[in-house]
Parts: sequence; C-alpha cells; structure tokens
Amino acid sequence: MSQLKNSKRFVWLTAASLQASVVLGGAVMVPSAVAQSKVTTPLTKPDLATYSTMSLLTFCQARDLDVGFENSLRIALVAEVITVFQKHGGKAEGLKDPLDEKQFAAGAEFRLVGRAIEACPKLVPAEQKSKFEKVAEKLKKRLNNN
Repeated sequence: MSQLKNSKRFVWLTAASLQASVVLGGAVMVPSAVAQSKVTTPLTKPDLATYSTMSLLTFCQARDLDVGFENSLRIALVAEVITVFQKHGGKAEGLKDPLDEKQFAAGAEFRLVGRAIEACPKLVPAEQKSKFEKVAEKLKKRLNNN
C-alpha cells in the first residue's frame, strides 16, 4: 500500500510540476515573452475550460493524497489564477475591462468546488458541500429575481 501511495504521490507531483511549468516554464525560459510582453491574448472560453480542468484534476488528486481541503484548493487554483493574469493580463473575450484578480479567484474557487462535488464527491467534506449548496441557492434566487 505504501508503494502505491508513493506511486500516486509521484504521479501527482509530476502532474503538478507539469501544470506549474505551463505557468512558470515559459517565464523562466523566455522572460521577455511573458513578463515583458505588452500584448496579451484575451482569455477565451476554451482557455478557461482548460485551466479549470487542470485545477479540478489537481484538486482531486491532492485530496486523494490526503492533502487538506483548504490546501488542496490553494494548490489547485494557483496555476489557474496566475495563468489568467500573466498570460492574458486579466483580459477576457467579450469584456471591455480586465478581470479583477480577487473576484476571478473567488469565482474560480466557487466553480472548482462545484465541479469537485460532481467529479470527486467523496473528497469534498460534507460541510463544504453544504456551504457550496447554500451559496449556489442564494445565487440562483438572485438570478431569478432579476
């Protein structure tokens, strides 16, 4: 069992390092391309879907390795948020103004928890599921009132 757990940990760490390399690798290898570039491409729906899926997989794997819920969220979200703001400058297709980083991070966390409840429900604590459902219900009511 220990070897399996270590094997899972190796796979997770490899996946996490690959995910981080998407964000950091380009910046380390070609600093002028990311850090100094004034021209950024707007975030597209497919881009967001890709980054969100990477976060979901990272979260579920971290939880499967007994990483705490809050730490798993942080680990999973860091690459998504950093990528959107370094690669895309917070710009998104169809939006006039760039995204606000704190609002984006909060929305990304909410989406991640919702997707995790569907993808790896046993790894999301009941208390967190309940919190998510309460917030989702409030949002649903607000949308129906407008």
